[in-house]
Order: sequence, then structure tokens, then C-alpha cells
Amino acid sequence: MNSPLPGYDESAPRKVHTGMNFLWKRAGQYDQGEKAVMKQIFRRISAAVSAAALTFALSAAAPASEVKAEDAMGSGGRLYFSNGYSVALNWADPYDAYTVQAVTDAWDSAVEESWGGSTLIADHAYQGFSVIRSMGVGSTVTIADGWGGSATYVCISYYSNAYWSDGTTYLPDGRDAWYGDSSLWMKTCNADGTNTVSYWVQAW
Repeated sequence: MNSPLPGYDESAPRKVHTGMNFLWKRAGQYDQGEKAVMKQIFRRISAAVSAAALTFALSAAAPASEVKAEDAMGSGGRLYFSNGYSVALNWADPYDAYTVQAVTDAWDSAVEESWGGSTLIADHAYQGFSVIRSMGVGSTVTIADGWGGSATYVCISYYSNAYWSDGTTYLPDGRDAWYGDSSLWMKTCNADGTNTVSYWVQAW
């Protein structure tokens, strides 16, 4: 069979411009370590695409002239702190790690997960969720559902040094954070690798 282009060799390795020499190899020539690296690359690309799609969906939910960015609602509504900070809430299945990561990575988007009768709201500290570090016992937040309804919650406990191990967040006393002090909890990461965790109950 003639080559489609002069000098074209169908048996030659295909060049992928990544700066990683092992990506020049043909399928079947990769060792386990190289396969693991490639899998991580593709997972990160997938997460980035999902985050971009989510960001686009949020921005396209309504014309900019009608909805201000700070009032945009996520699939779970919007969370408002008493100091003026707010963030859109977006639901994700806690067993779907890629979606959880994509929702968290998107700007103006905190992930909302439910499991075992509890609901977790989490986001990156550098995106503004470090705000929970200054929201101690007695602080209040409001969650708007996007349909005209809202509920206010009061912080009842606060832990500045919860820790993460094998996919689970633990409180300083060793309890699984999903089974903490109330059915609504919030979490963000600290610079030293620990987590700030707080628990909230609805104010009646």
C-alpha cells in the first residue's frame, strides 16, 4: 500500500508533543510506570475539560445582564456567609471522584455531596473557602435554593486540624467527619495538609 505522503512510514512511532520521550513509543511498548503516568495525564485532562464545561454551564445559565456573577446559582443553590462572601453550590456523587474534583476546581463553585445522612460542602481555600477558618461557633450562613427559598444555619463546632487519610477525613478525636456533630459540615484544606472542618445546624 502506497504511503499517503512522501516519506511517510506507517510503522514509525507517532510523535506526541509533550516533552516526554516515552510518549514517542507505539502501543504495547510501555512499561507499567509509563502507563500509570499516561493514565494520570489523561485523568487530569478529563478533569480540566469537565471543569471548563461546568464553568461554561454556570456562566450560560442566564444572560449576564440579568444575573450578576455573585448571584449565580449552582445545582444546589448558593451559599452566603455573614461576612459577605458567597459561592455557588453544585451537587456531585461522592463516589464520582472525577466530578467531585472538577466541581471543586471550577471557580465560584463549591461541591455539595451527601452520604450516610450527612451533607458536605467543600471547596479550595485559595478560591475563597478559607473563609470558614474565620467562621467559628455562633457564625451564620444562608443557603438559597435558587427557587426563592432559603435557610439559615449556625455553626455549632469547629476543628482547625482535622486530617485526611485513605480517602477519609477524620476529626482530631479520631471520628470519621461524615459522622460528626451534625448532618451539615464544611471543609477546606490548610497549608500544612490538615483540614478545617465545621458543623452547622439550621436556625429556626
